[in-house]
Amino acid sequence: MKQQLGRVVVITGAAGGIGRALVDLFATGGDTVVAVDLPDSGVLEMARHLDGGQFTNEHKEILT
Repeated sequence: MKQQLGRVVVITGAAGGIGRALVDLFATGGDTVVAVDLPDSGVLEMARHLDGGQFTNEHKEILT
């Protein structure tokens, strides 16, 4: 995949298999990733996994 820095990518279902792989792909490619999923989906664990690397992580809980 060609790298295009500066994009903002929104990924729904981000804690699941394909969603998580896409988060990793775009984050390592230099994009800003907004990872969206349900509260009990494991999205916080995924964010902690990314936070252990070269990425910054900010968590916001949105109730609708």
